[in-house]
Amino acid sequence: MVNRENNRPLRIGVLINQLEMKYMHLVWQAVRMCAAQLNIGLLAFVGRSLKSPYKIDMEQNFIYSFINRESVDGLIFVPSIGVYLSPIDYGMFMNHFSGIPGVSLSIKCGNIPAVLVDCAEGIKQAVEHCIIDHSYKRIAFIRGPVESSEADNRFLAYKDTLKKHNIPFDPHIVVEGNFVIYSGRKAARELLLTRKQKIDAIIASNDDMALGAMEVIRELGLKVPQDVAIIGVDDWEETEYHIPSISSIRQPLQEQVYEALKMLIAMIHGQSRGKDIVLPARFIKRYSCGCSTQVKYLQDEFIFRSEKALSDAGRTNQDIKRMNSLILKKCCLESEDKQLFSFILQKFLRLLIRFIESNSSEDDVLKAFSAILLNMDVKDRKLHLWLETFYCVQQNVLEFVPVTKLKVPLDHLFFKLKLIVTKFLESQQAVKRFALETRIRDLLSVSQNLITSFNFNDLISTITEQLPPLGIKSIYIFLFQEPITMQSEYFWEISGAVNILLAMKDGKLTRHTGSIFAADMVVPYILAYEDNKKDWILLPLVFAEEHFGVVLFEAALQEDIVYETLRMQISSAIKGVLLFEQQKHIEDELKKTNVELESLSLLDELTGLYNRRGFLTLSTQIWKMAQRSNMQFLIVFMDLDDLKQINDNFGHPEGDEILKAFAEILKVVFRRNDILSRIGGDEFVVLSYNASLEHKNKILQRIEKNIDHFNNSSGKSYKLSVSTGFSSFDHKSMMSIEDLMKKADKEQYINKSKKKKSTA
Repeated sequence: MVNRENNRPLRIGVLINQLEMKYMHLVWQAVRMCAAQLNIGLLAFVGRSLKSPYKIDMEQNFIYSFINRESVDGLIFVPSIGVYLSPIDYGMFMNHFSGIPGVSLSIKCGNIPAVLVDCAEGIKQAVEHCIIDHSYKRIAFIRGPVESSEADNRFLAYKDTLKKHNIPFDPHIVVEGNFVIYSGRKAARELLLTRKQKIDAIIASNDDMALGAMEVIRELGLKVPQDVAIIGVDDWEETEYHIPSISSIRQPLQEQVYEALKMLIAMIHGQSRGKDIVLPARFIKRYSCGCSTQVKYLQDEFIFRSEKALSDAGRTNQDIKRMNSLILKKCCLESEDKQLFSFILQKFLRLLIRFIESNSSEDDVLKAFSAILLNMDVKDRKLHLWLETFYCVQQNVLEFVPVTKLKVPLDHLFFKLKLIVTKFLESQQAVKRFALETRIRDLLSVSQNLITSFNFNDLISTITEQLPPLGIKSIYIFLFQEPITMQSEYFWEISGAVNILLAMKDGKLTRHTGSIFAADMVVPYILAYEDNKKDWILLPLVFAEEHFGVVLFEAALQEDIVYETLRMQISSAIKGVLLFEQQKHIEDELKKTNVELESLSLLDELTGLYNRRGFLTLSTQIWKMAQRSNMQFLIVFMDLDDLKQINDNFGHPEGDEILKAFAEILKVVFRRNDILSRIGGDEFVVLSYNASLEHKNKILQRIEKNIDHFNNSSGKSYKLSVSTGFSSFDHKSMMSIEDLMKKADKEQYINKSKKKKSTA
């Protein structure tokens, strides 16, 4: 159990994957915001989706094995980590943490309480809207992975609604995706190009896939919504401002997270066992589904009854309050935002009334509204709500004012108001883009310095110097001392020790740097010395299938992609340091062995290369090291062509000169630390370490190039020629050095035979 001394706040663990992805970023930011309001500390365990079809993802999921009661008081399960799991499998995964109170977001599994969103109802609303309001019949569906229960619920809602309206279900217009934009592109191509389906609309199970499908529709020269309508799910901020604006199903993410945290707090304190909560989703109609304007939120409300009502001050104030209340109700604002927006909205409505009553000009309204926005903090402007508000007010005002008198002026006024908001939005986006571009430039600089670190001291120095200016002042790196192994499909054995490679708190190295600690206890141990108000992100350090350890970041930045980028850069830098140290060790071993060999009679007296005994002695050492370090190497077997004829025609001294000349060529072709040998007569063998068959052609080209140079410059009446064969060793191979030599010799013999046939 986390130490609660000195009234330390609760620390909640968040199981989440890929913070750099849009949905996960929004969830994490919502959790941070709500946790701050509730005085809760956070520790995010950032891995990948469980049972992912991509092996590189699975290698990172050992991060979830670091979760224990010493680290956190409770857990929030983000649905994306279980997107490829059935409810039963996801429940089995959650059972590993049965001793820790937990709440699931969006997915119901086992006995763990959940805060759910009725997206199925939103899907039903969207399908019915397509059928009833737009008379669409061919409504395609891009669903989520078949393993996901949430994806199944949305798909079943789609099918049930078609059945309710007597529209036959057609499996040819349903395609599976996996909630990323690429799968939306792939699904649209499958529907429109491969299957050549005629469709009226596409409903995608999230906004990313809707955006991907929209890109393909445009590439094909089609228009949205004239040729194909598009609807998504999630209603991210971008959908409101996309051109065209995207109809989507809005999930109350902020409310969902807040309810989950409140439920979890009650469970931790023993006040409640936790009961499922279901929140409603809401279908938002925009241009992409075929609606040319926003929804008439106030169509059932008679607000501006007549010109007389507008001139009546008491009635006007009453109407303003009613309209203000209705708009706020539809905007679904949090309480602290609602009060501020309500105050500003009333100001705007009064400006509008004055304009309608001809007590102020269009210019007065525009200047006053601009001043309102300028005097507000950026976070309080709620620009997307103003666009929604303009539609609400405009439709209701224009419905009841005299057409001839005010319709054109009001149309013009609302056009100008929308233009003002758009300019503010563009400015706001430009600031965000500039901040992100600056961050990327800084990251590139850090990356260049990390990958040029050739030892761990340089790596630590680079991190401590360059991360604080990025805004990351506390970071801890823990490296496994022993390899970790997978215990089951979801969990890893991490009971060994870790080396605390780096411990930096508030920009300064601490005494923990360089110490050894138990792997499963190191995170709570370190956090016990940290500020309990900080939020933290724990990420795996992985390179391909190699697990180095974990990195713990202070969550101080809004741009979550920074953490994932640094995780990859640090992992790559660690791999580079280990490779450099490995190569240095091998070279040191080679030097040591070379010194020993020089004192033995293992050299060929004629060429100065190793003889057979020297080659076998040294190459066997390399073979043993290669087995331990997973290193590859090449055996190159070479036989001089027609050496007997040279000896017969020009004498043995001339043959000896050719042998020595070829030995010098090998010294040019191969590296200093490769093992060069003449094993007898006209046969030469080379061991080239850290090389594979991919290097074969390059080696052949270098040999041929240097032989051609010798033939062109030697003035000899004969030509030097060689036949070559290759064999390759990797750690999975059981072949000995002698076996590899035989294999390469066999290939050499085949090549020599082919050469003789071609010249016969």
